[in-house]
Amino acid sequence: MKGKPLLAVLLGLLMVGVTAGSAEAIKIEGTMPLKASMDLHGIYDPNPNSKVGTTITTHHRLDRITGIFKITSNTANILIWNGKKMISTRKRISIFRSRYFDGYVILFNNSNTDDKILALQGNIYTNGTIEIFLADRNGGVYALNAYDKKLSQSLSAINLPMVELDKNDWLPLVVTPEIKVMRVSSPEIIPMGGTESRVVNSDNIIIVRAQWLEPYEEQWYIKVRCSFEGPTLLRDYGDYKVAIRILDEGKYIDRGTSFVLKSMETPLQLGTFRPDKDSIEVGLTAPWNSAIHDRVYRVSGPVLAPRPSASLEQFILWTLDLLSWAFDIPNPMSLIPDHQSELSNFYIPPGDESNSFKFVYKSVKISRINEYLDTEGIIIEYQSGTGGTSPIYVFYRVPVYWEYPPGSGFVEKLYTINERISLTVTHW
Repeated sequence: MKGKPLLAVLLGLLMVGVTAGSAEAIKIEGTMPLKASMDLHGIYDPNPNSKVGTTITTHHRLDRITGIFKITSNTANILIWNGKKMISTRKRISIFRSRYFDGYVILFNNSNTDDKILALQGNIYTNGTIEIFLADRNGGVYALNAYDKKLSQSLSAINLPMVELDKNDWLPLVVTPEIKVMRVSSPEIIPMGGTESRVVNSDNIIIVRAQWLEPYEEQWYIKVRCSFEGPTLLRDYGDYKVAIRILDEGKYIDRGTSFVLKSMETPLQLGTFRPDKDSIEVGLTAPWNSAIHDRVYRVSGPVLAPRPSASLEQFILWTLDLLSWAFDIPNPMSLIPDHQSELSNFYIPPGDESNSFKFVYKSVKISRINEYLDTEGIIIEYQSGTGGTSPIYVFYRVPVYWEYPPGSGFVEKLYTINERISLTVTHW
């Protein structure tokens, strides 16, 4: 992610409907109106990417600022003095109980396109400490603190909904994350049902590190498995399956000579958030050489994905025959498909079969641990040839996004998993 694109996208956009019921999250019944006013103090950093690794106390090029923070029911007023400059903003808010720290998260409605301030996130801790994080249109960041024990006590008396947000999930909005990838290849597994079938897995652990001034630093991870399953002995036909699954996600805790993975929900997501730009793609290439002629002649199995709906679109894109098999490993991802049709129970007319194709999953989102996407019933036919052993290759392209807050639709692409798996098949 270059610069601060997600911040640019969020500025001026409507941040409502974050979670089901969020509009009612702070509505108080009866005679208990929520009202609080407190003094703010903190810093302003005009260029957060240049301060990575330093601390607030040791860095002398930060503007020290003061202000006032007022909450009345579901509205927040923020007033800031930065030297002789005064900045004010008024936001509608929703307050949730955090699942991951002892306190509450404030989410702000940034629908006013004329507002020069984007309110990123607020944290209210049960000990009375309050944090408010803001950004301006130039990419500068405000980190403000206050204290009000009565506010946290008032919130504890309200049955607020819980949200899967931690205290520093706003960080990737204002600093450029560092991306690190670890790949773990797994041996072939013999599934139940016979020794002539195999499952090959390849796991990618994507680590996202966002670091600003200490103590504002976090590392998240998501572990994604790409799988290919099917027979390794092909006489006439073989039934194959491809799958993508989130095995785990959470916080990556670096301990110097070791690390710990703390499993929890994160804003990391897989899938298609912008169908016109990025989608999950899976390409498969079967052998086509002087000894073996394979064809994919139908895909009759279901597409399984989390929370399917009527708007879910899956397409299968067929490529031209790849006659260069003997000289190179053909990758259907790099070809322009010449045919497009709905995936469900797609039969290829005789003469139109191909040994290479690509799936494009246009409206699929995978966001939680153990959610998966798989396509079954990929039937490969051994049409002709003298036989022998050749691999079937599967190529995966999986976009990884940061969605903040989860369910809001405000996303930024961080990385694309490009994986290749092969399954060695003996043709008789």
